[in-house]
Amino acid sequence: MSRLHIHRRIAAAFLAGAATLSLHAGAGSFSAGIRIENEARPEQTGLAVYPGAVQQARKGSEQDGAQVEFSFGAYRLKVVGSSLRSEDAPQRVAEFYQRELGRFGKLIDCRLPQVAKERQRARKAGELSCDDIDVRRGRIVYKAGSRGDHRVVTIEPSGEGTAISLVHVELRGLD
Repeated sequence: MSRLHIHRRIAAAFLAGAATLSLHAGAGSFSAGIRIENEARPEQTGLAVYPGAVQQARKGSEQDGAQVEFSFGAYRLKVVGSSLRSEDAPQRVAEFYQRELGRFGKLIDCRLPQVAKERQRARKAGELSCDDIDVRRGRIVYKAGSRGDHRVVTIEPSGEGTAISLVHVELRGLD
């Protein structure tokens, strides 16, 4: 396949809004791919949906969910995210997701400060940390799982209710 043909396939896939691209070299010895979908159901994150919550696009977006998968040889990154809205208060939603995330391991509350030593220890041990999380006033962010397979839940006030983001991250091949 020519380089021009590959570039055209990539451009066409992104313009279509949902993309799947696979490249194979040799006799199955190496593969690479990109898959992007503009839709994802909350259940695809592996997390339960808060009772009464409905899928709703985040502020400034038309999408209420998305999936991105990238693979390159043994390396694989897959992210599935979905946005919800509930009429309940953020603290009530937070209590539900504290229990729900317990199924995936130790709950990390990213609002709590982590000292530098704890972040370094977690990084060396291959554990989750909140280094990459922006915790604004009123925003609750929880993580649970391992670096290679974890869930992130973000809860924040939105009008008279609560905006909820559910994310599942799978990362393979970094060892």
